Amino acid sequence: MIHTFSKYLWAAACGILIFCGKPLPASPPITQSVMVVYTADGNSVLTNCGCSTENLGGIERRARLFQQIRDAGQPAVFVDSGDFLSMASIWERDSLVVDILERLAYDAITLGDQDFLNGPDFFKSILPPDRLPLVATNVTIQQVAPLAASRIVQTGELSIGIVSAVNARSFFFVEEIIERYWSLEDHIAAVTREIDNLQDEVDLIICLSHLGMQKDRELADACPDLDIILGAHSKDFTTEPIVVGNTYIVQPGAYGEYVGTLQVSVDDQGRITDALNTLMPLNESVEAEPVTMAMIQQFQEDQQNGNGAVDVYVAPIPPQYLVAPAAQCQPCHAEEATHWQTTKHSHAIDALTQDIDRRNPECLSCHTSGFGRSDGYTREFAETALAMVSCVDCHFTPTEHLLNPAGVNVAEISSYTCTRCHNEMNSPDFEYLTYRLQIDH
Repeated sequence: MIHTFSKYLWAAACGILIFCGKPLPASPPITQSVMVVYTADGNSVLTNCGCSTENLGGIERRARLFQQIRDAGQPAVFVDSGDFLSMASIWERDSLVVDILERLAYDAITLGDQDFLNGPDFFKSILPPDRLPLVATNVTIQQVAPLAASRIVQTGELSIGIVSAVNARSFFFVEEIIERYWSLEDHIAAVTREIDNLQDEVDLIICLSHLGMQKDRELADACPDLDIILGAHSKDFTTEPIVVGNTYIVQPGAYGEYVGTLQVSVDDQGRITDALNTLMPLNESVEAEPVTMAMIQQFQEDQQNGNGAVDVYVAPIPPQYLVAPAAQCQPCHAEEATHWQTTKHSHAIDALTQDIDRRNPECLSCHTSGFGRSDGYTREFAETALAMVSCVDCHFTPTEHLLNPAGVNVAEISSYTCTRCHNEMNSPDFEYLTYRLQIDH
């Protein structure tokens, strides 16, 4: 591969120079260094909700960290490997994420399966091809102008080519969406073609992959001229790069909790001679970037005031079951109610210590009863009787049960009942059987 900065360093790279008739010692290899700042699987998470003990994440913290890296003045390239939008397909929230990503000034972003869920109309109105530096090497979106198959980023003395990869398996859960709106080319064939187009123009080639770790390894085998694969989809947390041949593979975990930095040294032949990977936690030590935080707070206030659709982050109690305060169950279930009062469910809203959290749908979905239904907890009236995780949030209860308690039973509790809220992001240490025993009555 011919590399750009080596063209300008020809004399220094020569093995022997002649000066005054005497040979000089061979020059040491000349290297350049660049920091690759990478994110992935942000899942439209805005701020950290404080649910986990580590208190990680928040795009307002990411904005601050990006600012600090840029202020340091070292050569850096900023990229994202997809799933920056939500699984819920909520336009208002996803539109805000696009606004913030535009402010963060990424050099390249690829698309994950979740990023297609809003359909082509979202791309035409909210995310046209020139809004963000999108790279889609093997994806075509119907009714939307073609996205860039690759990008070239110049940082310091290095020229970096960026491609992307996704395959049909990545869209396993949204297969019908892909069949209607998108077409996929074989990712290895497409990446190979772009490598051929780029290799005479760049020093490094990076692939933003939304394949998952196993497929990333296979891609490195099939495309050995890839220098770095920045992965996503499988949500791996790689403290040390995985090296396949000469290709370095890393992932930063999920939900925007960490920002990865891969500091690489590159010699004059475009070979990586050293690589240091760091996963930087977005914890309380990283202050919120004020402009980004103001954008988020304005969005939350609009939601609270009823401007735009209400975000519901947890599937509400199904409509065939009732919403009722715990007090309504107590006369027949006195012993169970007494035990329930000793659990955190009985005062779940007390965990929301900030006023803005008590009006935030993302928090209320799990800290109140029946949120998301017209007869459930609402932000406007803040019904005290439903300001908790009530009996019916776990024991789905048919209305007929009130008339015929012995003849009509409540629904059985399953792991799904609990993991609606106690999911990977909110309760990373949650184990269904262990925690179920703590609240059984």
